Amino acid sequence: MDSKLSQAFTLIELLVVIAIIGILAGIIVVSMGSAQGSADDARRKMLISCPSLL
Repeated sequence: MDSKLSQAFTLIELLVVIAIIGILAGIIVVSMGSAQGSADDARRKMLISCPSLL
């Protein structure tokens, strides 16, 4: 094989990597939204149990 061809990435390889990055980014976005909701709930519970913090 030609050495130039063996050093390059194919279009399929690049598309697979881009797809994996997109999937991971989507998982992170969903996780962050869920964590934010849990943090909001914990804050509300704390404020209800300790009204002096208002």
